[in-house]
Amino acid sequence: MRLQSSVDRLGAAVAARLSNWPAYRYSLSVRLSLWVSVLVVAGLFGRGAWQRRWMADDGLD
Repeated sequence: MRLQSSVDRLGAAVAARLSNWPAYRYSLSVRLSLWVSVLVVAGLFGRGAWQRRWMADDGLD
């Protein structure tokens, strides 16, 4: 009977984890929805900043 060292156990755990790589917790539709939402919010933020710039240029601040 051979005793396993902690290094052997760690190596086995890493190998098991890498065999399932990439492991996504959420489905593709959820991840896609997240990124679309991030892009929409960033676009709205940028548009608001642009409008704010034009109001400041017109003296409507």
